[in-house]
Amino acid sequence: FFHDALGAGKIFYACLDVFENEPDNGPLCELNTVILTPQVGSYAIEAREAMEKKAVENLIRGLQGIGRL
Repeated sequence: FFHDALGAGKIFYACLDVFENEPDNGPLCELNTVILTPQVGSYAIEAREAMEKKAVENLIRGLQGIGRL
């Protein structure tokens, strides 16, 4: 689905990080409009810290009735 939609220009760009088999070596690897990362991409310390900070900020905003970031 993605390969055809990307090839036809219906989807301009895609970033994907979860695959049935990793690392993925399917037809999406051939497209320069796709970024593929393994599911462990979020294991970097900086990524985890940023996600934790954003989760707490969203929780506080939600409790204050402001909504999501």
